[in-house]
Amino acid sequence: MTAATPPNAPAVLILRHGQTLWNRAGRYQGQNDSPLTPKGIGQLCALAETLKHRLGRQSDWRLVSSPLPRTRQSMALFCEQLGWDYDDVAFDARLKECAYGRWEGLNVAEIERRFPEDYAARQRDHWGYANPAGGESFAQVFERVSTFVAELDPARPVVAMSHGGSGRVLRGILLGLGPDEMFVEPADQSHAFLIAMGRSETIPADPAALARFGVSVYGRMP
Repeated sequence: MTAATPPNAPAVLILRHGQTLWNRAGRYQGQNDSPLTPKGIGQLCALAETLKHRLGRQSDWRLVSSPLPRTRQSMALFCEQLGWDYDDVAFDARLKECAYGRWEGLNVAEIERRFPEDYAARQRDHWGYANPAGGESFAQVFERVSTFVAELDPARPVVAMSHGGSGRVLRGILLGLGPDEMFVEPADQSHAFLIAMGRSETIPADPAALARFGVSVYGRMP
């Protein structure tokens, strides 16, 4: 399956929440949660500082976020650094991360040991497999994120705070990518991704800004 690029989509600046405790430990989060680390806080502040002059006025953008705590915290940090009003952020459940069911909170070694059949099935079908214990397939994520994109106002650019998986799907829909192509895309937590007119621009946080906020390296997480 390949998504057609939405013909009337606005410009969308896609952000990923900053590093969390479970990111650092290599644990699946899904729709469960863990708080941002100091590095994760610094990543969002540095990105906001990098983008400040490029974004202009808050009124030029619609602000939307996944409602999970780590994305709420990340959007609050981003807005605070820009001097924007966090109360103007809309929260949309369609931007939530893929649900991983009973895998959430576990690392890969623990999943392979406790649920080997689940893990093997997901390896065979990364797109279509849903964990039977409350999990969700990426095909299902694609359907819900597609409805979010279809409702965007073509005349109103968007800042969207999302996740590693659902953010890749959002970018893939906006770019007309197929499933395999979507998951080749990076999801660095120190980068923003601007999608406009079917083209993607990756905007890394300025290294000097990262250093000012105590982050010494870019944060690429799976």
